[in-house]
Amino acid sequence: MLSASHGTMDIVHWMNCFIEKYKQVYGFSYPFPKSPVIHSDRASVFLLAGIQIFNQDETMDRYIERCWRILQRTATKRDLEITIVHACLGHSMKNIPFVMWLMVLLVNCNKLDDIIIIWRNICIVLMSPSQID
Repeated sequence: MLSASHGTMDIVHWMNCFIEKYKQVYGFSYPFPKSPVIHSDRASVFLLAGIQIFNQDETMDRYIERCWRILQRTATKRDLEITIVHACLGHSMKNIPFVMWLMVLLVNCNKLDDIIIIWRNICIVLMSPSQID
């Protein structure tokens, strides 16, 4: 998207216009394709726009709650069917030394079982809906 404005509503509007043009070309019998995963550079504007466009009425709070349910293995069928917006961790590593330290833990693992345990714990810490969990 090329634009002078990079607000969430501008991106949502642009995507809605894109979807309308898709319908004009392919008709209403072919629904607009929805990706299971969208990759983002962690800019909140893209995260918010992605969940609004592809997950209808989902808010950031609902999205974080859904991610939490997926991590806790209590996700509903719908939780797993709608789009997940992936925020690239590489962009965080430049700015957050704590995240770099977490990645060092993973890199220094020798066994897959250890990687799985550490990764699960990292996800729980970084995706916790509150700071006291």
